[in-house]
Amino acid sequence: MAIEFSREQLKRLLGPCVYAFLLNEEYLYVGCSKQGLLRILNGSHGSARNAIAAGASLEIYPFATRDEAVVVEARLIGQHNPRFNKQFGVKPVVPADASTMTAAEFKSIRKALGLSQAALARQLGRSRWTIVEWESGRAVIPHWVPLALKHINAMQPTPGKVAS
Repeated sequence: MAIEFSREQLKRLLGPCVYAFLLNEEYLYVGCSKQGLLRILNGSHGSARNAIAAGASLEIYPFATRDEAVVVEARLIGQHNPRFNKQFGVKPVVPADASTMTAAEFKSIRKALGLSQAALARQLGRSRWTIVEWESGRAVIPHWVPLALKHINAMQPTPGKVAS
């Protein structure tokens, strides 16, 4: 049975957030688009509707800003590779103001944050080897990383903050 929400009800209900459908601790779908949530809740995707009927839970993580939600959405998709994200071809949202970052900038910011490659990898939900590849320029740094670094910087104790 689908839960009916109008766009207006959902808009009033939710500010910036990330939502995740889980079944037996498996991430089935992660998103931050209210339209995507509406499609799933209203039963537009049959396989997702079946998962909900099978007892999938919906977790909603609210955030103060859309940028924070986008960073967490990208982390969760990267860490858990949800099956419906792959099936529906859904990738993390790319903010309009997403900036690119060079390998040298990335490495400089990591060092300024006082984080080892392994520690930053854990915070970003990636492997240490991925951090090495980004810092060497052998791999492209994803669009969401500058926002994630900004978020990590904001969470740092005041004396160690990096100038934005």
